Amino acid sequence: MATAGINATRYIRANPEGTNQFLVERQKIDRELCRTASNLFVTDEIRSERRFGNNLRLYIDKASFEKLYYPDRQRAIKDVAVFWCDHIDKTYVPSLYFVDIHTGERLTSNSCLWRMLQHSKKPTRAPQQPPSYNEDPSLLRPVPERAPIPQDDPSLWHPSPNQ
Repeated sequence: MATAGINATRYIRANPEGTNQFLVERQKIDRELCRTASNLFVTDEIRSERRFGNNLRLYIDKASFEKLYYPDRQRAIKDVAVFWCDHIDKTYVPSLYFVDIHTGERLTSNSCLWRMLQHSKKPTRAPQQPPSYNEDPSLLRPVPERAPIPQDDPSLWHPSPNQ
């Protein structure tokens, strides 16, 4: 563990501008994320906290969170999650947590796993179509013969009282 700390210190001393640029980019992403969430949830009470594995806790007022009704709230959560998942490293499958800023209660969470699966380049198997009747006539079943229906026989209409 001490070796990793020494190597990190050597890297920072050798590349101070690279590390500073990394921190500036990180702060820019955090500010943009808070601005996006603030606009979507119409509140100024938003705070972000990065956790290990690029997980993010987004602290928001519960009243503002619940003021946005169901279909719009789901879209807003997805918009913030898409922004977060598109701008971070996905080594540890990060998640975004919405937390009440006053009580610490978790309001909802969203994982970047769905975003990673959506952008994977794996080929998918084409669904096999069943053969059509034009291609394979043996699939046609013969239609069974039906007995003719008598049309003009009045005795079949109503039973007679003599029978």
